[in-house]
Amino acid sequence: MLTRSQALNLASTGVRALASVVLQKLIALRYGPAGVLELGQFILIQGLCYGLLTDGLNRAMMVQAGQQATAAQRHAVLVKGGLAGLFWLFITSGALIWAMPTLLPGMVDLALPLAVAVGGAGWFFWVTAVLVFEGKPWAVFWLTTLQAIVLVLAGAVPSAGLGWQDASPPYDLQARLLLLGAGQAMLALAAGAWYLLHYHRQAGPGWRAATGLLKPLGAFGVFSLAVMLAGRGADMALRAYAMDLGLYEPMGYFQAAVRLGDIMLVPFTSLFAGLFFAQATQVAVADLRQALGHQLRLAWIGVGMAALLWATSPWVLPMLNRADFTAAVPYFARQVPGDMLRILTLPISVALMAAGRLRALAWLEGLSLLVYLLAAAGLGSWLGPLGLSWAHTARYVIFGAATCWAARDLLPFALPGQQPSAHG
Repeated sequence: MLTRSQALNLASTGVRALASVVLQKLIALRYGPAGVLELGQFILIQGLCYGLLTDGLNRAMMVQAGQQATAAQRHAVLVKGGLAGLFWLFITSGALIWAMPTLLPGMVDLALPLAVAVGGAGWFFWVTAVLVFEGKPWAVFWLTTLQAIVLVLAGAVPSAGLGWQDASPPYDLQARLLLLGAGQAMLALAAGAWYLLHYHRQAGPGWRAATGLLKPLGAFGVFSLAVMLAGRGADMALRAYAMDLGLYEPMGYFQAAVRLGDIMLVPFTSLFAGLFFAQATQVAVADLRQALGHQLRLAWIGVGMAALLWATSPWVLPMLNRADFTAAVPYFARQVPGDMLRILTLPISVALMAAGRLRALAWLEGLSLLVYLLAAAGLGSWLGPLGLSWAHTARYVIFGAATCWAARDLLPFALPGQQPSAHG
C-alpha cells in the first residue's frame, strides 16, 4: 500500500507527466519530428542546468538538514541550500548564453533571454525538494499543477496571438521555447522567494551559524557532475551533433521514443530519488536492505508498465505525437529493455547514495558513460540513429550488472551474514 505522502507525490508527478505529454503532442502537430527533437534538446538543456541542484545540492541539503538537532537549525540549512541553488543557477545561465547557439542551432538571437529563463525556472526544484523533505505533499501538488498549466499554455497559445503569424516555422518554435522557459521561470522565482523568506523567518537570527553544509555539498556536487556528464551531457552532445548534420527527421523519431521512456520513468524517479532518498537518509544503514526490498517491488511494477508500452507502442506513439510517428516504433522496441533495467537499478543507486557510497556511484556513472559512448559510436555508425537505441540498452545491461555488484550487501537477496555497511 502507498502512504498518503507517496500517493500525493505520484499524483504530482502524474500531473507533470500529463502536461509533458500534451506539450509534446502540440509541438509534434505543429512542427513534426524536427520540433520534437528541438523540444527534447531544450528539456535536456534544462536537465543539465538543474542536475547539480537536483542530484547534488538538494541531496546534500536534505542529508545535513536531517542531522540537525533543532527545527531552527534545520530551516537554516534549507535556506542556505536555497541560496546555493540560486547562485548555481545564475552561473549556469551565464554559461548557457555562450553554449546555446551550439546546443540549439539558430538560437543566437534569443540566447540571452532563453538562458536567463532556463536558469530561473530551475529554482522550482529546490522548492519542491524542501516541501517533500518538510512533509508538505499538498503544496508540491498545487505548485506542480500550476507548472503543468504553464507548460500546456506555452504549447497551445496561437502563434498569431503573439505576433508570430509572419514568422518562419523555425523561429516560431524558438520563440515558443522562450515562452515556455519564461513562464516556468516566473512561477519558480515567485515560489522560491516566498519559501526562502518563510524558512528564513523559521530559522531565526541564528541562520548564519555554521551548519556543516559545505562538506556534503562538495561530496554530492562531485557525484552530481559525474551523473550529468554520464547522462544528460552525453545525450545532449549526440543530439547537437545530429542537428549539425541535419538529421532532424530520424532523430525526431528517436527522440519521441526516448521521451516515451522518460515519461514512463517519471513517477518512479519521484518515488525513488525523491521520497525514498529523503526517508533513507533518516534510517540506519543496517535498515536499508529491508527498505530497498520494498522499493524494488515497486520497481517491478514499472517493468510491467514498460512491457505494456512495448506491446502498445504502435498505437501509443502516433497518439502522443501524430500519425507519421509510427516510424518511432522500431526505436522504442530496441530501447525498452534498457528502460526496464533503468527502472530496476534506480532504487539500488539511491540506496548506495543514502549509504554514502558516492565513490562507487561515481565510477558506476563513469562506466555508464564509457559504455554508452562506445556503443553509440559503433552502433550509430553501423545502423544510424537506430543504433543509439541499441546503445541505450547495452548501456543499462552493463550498468545494471555493475550496480548490483556494488550494492550486493544491500540487496534483499544478499548472502546470509553479509551486513550492509556505509562503505561497502
